Amino acid sequence: MSANIIHPTAIVAAGASLGDGIEIGAHAIIDDNVNIDDGCRI
Repeated sequence: MSANIIHPTAIVAAGASLGDGIEIGAHAIIDDNVNIDDGCRI
């Protein structure tokens, strides 16, 4: 299992589903009911 990297300025809703080894960059907004698969970079 890889660690997720989420930039401090990103906003991730509690209802979002995050896979393993993802990266979410600066100022990204991830809303409820969003699924991000393993290894995705946003």
